[in-house]
Amino acid sequence: MRQIDISQATAQPESLFQAALEEDEIIIMQNNQPIFKIVRINQPKKRRQSGSAKCSELQT
Repeated sequence: MRQIDISQATAQPESLFQAALEEDEIIIMQNNQPIFKIVRINQPKKRRQSGSAKCSELQT
């Protein structure tokens, strides 16, 4: 978790977005109070395609 003052966040939005990509969450503060929380949305996992798994048979 990273905390950034709102004046810094509005002055440098590009660095704010880059930090959001690298950190779990970014808290934007105003007067030492949290006012916004930015969290990265994880990419959804790709759905498995039917029939794509390899079959393995037990050999005895």
